[in-house]
Amino acid sequence: GVVRVDGVDVSAADVAAHLGTDRRRVYPLVRHEADELVQALVRQQSRIRVQLDVLLDAADDAARDAAVAALEPLLDAHVEDEERRLFPVIERRLPN
Repeated sequence: GVVRVDGVDVSAADVAAHLGTDRRRVYPLVRHEADELVQALVRQQSRIRVQLDVLLDAADDAARDAAVAALEPLLDAHVEDEERRLFPVIERRLPN
């Protein structure tokens, strides 16, 4: 399935890969200084993964359209939180 994130079409597989990379590589780097934020992002990811499964299991076009409609706002909110809240934490960790 394909969903639109910030105006860009991405595959469900790409979304799942991105979420996995965040959990394995990004979140551990900032967890000690932004644990509450990381926990919130992980909860968002869990909701996104549920909707990804719904999308991938959709039996017809109507079910797929409904799954995409439910997934897109979750992804948009997650991306916005990462950009507004997570990226500044990461940037503070980078050398000047």
